[in-house]
Amino acid sequence: MMKERKKIFIIAGFVVIILAVVLICALRKTVTYSKACENFGEKNYQTAAKQFDSLGDYKDSKEKYEKSKTCILKESIDEDYSL
Repeated sequence: MMKERKKIFIIAGFVVIILAVVLICALRKTVTYSKACENFGEKNYQTAAKQFDSLGDYKDSKEKYEKSKTCILKESIDEDYSL
């Protein structure tokens, strides 16, 4: 009886650890995505692009990465023509 309880507690402990790791990873991506959107809004396109790129397939990160790169290119062209 005690061995069964011990096994149940060990299994429950592993389940809790696995859930905690999954939750931490999901929260990390959510925070990174939020910061990337904030950087994009503040026209910090280089930083935003790096952050969106690091997120891979998370939400619409690929599309926002491409928008960030387009804005970087546009700024570069605008700078060239303003000289």
